[in-house]
Amino acid sequence: MDVAESFIKNDDSSNPYIIPLTHKIKIKPDFTGFTCRWQDIPSHRGETVSFIVKMNSPSTSSDQELLKIVLDQVSVLLGNDVEIHPLKEEKIKVDLSGKYPSKEATVHSGSRSGIFYFLRRIKIKIEGLAVNLAIKTQWRFGPKINGKELRELRKSQVIASDFRKYDGTLKMVIACDSDSRESFLKFLDDLYRQGKLFYGYHVSDRALMTCALHEGSIREVHFVDSADGGYALAAAQLKEQIKASRG
Repeated sequence: MDVAESFIKNDDSSNPYIIPLTHKIKIKPDFTGFTCRWQDIPSHRGETVSFIVKMNSPSTSSDQELLKIVLDQVSVLLGNDVEIHPLKEEKIKVDLSGKYPSKEATVHSGSRSGIFYFLRRIKIKIEGLAVNLAIKTQWRFGPKINGKELRELRKSQVIASDFRKYDGTLKMVIACDSDSRESFLKFLDDLYRQGKLFYGYHVSDRALMTCALHEGSIREVHFVDSADGGYALAAAQLKEQIKASRG
């Protein structure tokens, strides 16, 4: 994963994978299934924190051992999987304000105005009202989305969210309080000063969620990040640590 990322982000003109600014797009991106119709989700513990932790061990096996130690300390210092989960069903609310539906309509219609944009906005609004009604009344009838009743949608968001993943780098979006966060950061900082890992983090009071639904199937995944910068700001801090370590 790190090698692939270095290929893509290397801005050397000789890089065969670089896409020049003058490149003309020949194929339109397919955003089918991408949606975000929920309000920002407030933390049930006060904070929602994005962590990125990169092991700096001499071997893959050592990385795995260190990863286990880090995950064990997540449980000890931050809490179990239920406690640290950034999403709580009762805090997930449909966004009827127009902020995120407007963005979705723009992406799918390719414009911020016009008849297709207007029709998409109307469609999103009606669907949002239907979901909101089903949740509030626990309505058992009506259409289903990806095989799920409308009233059960929030539960599926929690179950199918990717709040923690490892692709060579540990990425987590965690609900916690300030004291437990500080304890975990002290643990990470001790390992950083020993040269065993690098880390970055960003603190917010709420989470963002973007959904990818596979039409015609029950497959779905919900991408979670902390608001106001999230992984992007955590990654910037991580890169500064790596840069500093190399002099």
